[in-house]
Amino acid sequence: MADTLKIYPALAQVQNELRAPKDAYNAFGKYSYRNAESILRAAKPICEQNGIVLTLSDKPVLVGDWHYIESTATATLVQDPTQQVSVATSVRESTSRAGMDSAQITGGAVSYARKYALCGLLAIDDGRADPDASNHHAAQKEAPSMVCSECGQPIKDEVIDGTTYEAKRWAAQSMKKYGQPLCAHCYMGKRKAEGKS
Repeated sequence: MADTLKIYPALAQVQNELRAPKDAYNAFGKYSYRNAESILRAAKPICEQNGIVLTLSDKPVLVGDWHYIESTATATLVQDPTQQVSVATSVRESTSRAGMDSAQITGGAVSYARKYALCGLLAIDDGRADPDASNHHAAQKEAPSMVCSECGQPIKDEVIDGTTYEAKRWAAQSMKKYGQPLCAHCYMGKRKAEGKS
């Protein structure tokens, strides 16, 4: 009987060690978020250390006239693959979204469903007391985003007249002045358009 329960302490250890901060930023809505990719990036090494493999599967589900995507996140014990824990989440596909074709709408629903299936499996909480949320708020104060909302390029350290200006400075300064994170090139372009250096 004890052998059949080894998955639970291993998964509990992963849940305890995992930190999945909200490391992506929506410039339009002005909020930070985490996605399935960032959760997996943080979870994979911890799962490996604890003998767990994570897998994801997706399937379409029709309920009445509504199309849903059901994503299932599964933790499997490497030493005994019969020991598994799964969490499934269903997300309804939008009938349309501005600027997106049908494949992109489905892809967005898959990504969203995977994120919440992983959150359920790995006990990731959005509450104020959650350590992931706390880490995020501290990081957000330093740099609201590291992607330029004008050109979409990463915000990087820049050397101007022999002085290095860190990426977080560009992001913070442009958020303060223009309400959006900008790279050095776009920030300086705006300043130049205003007639300032």
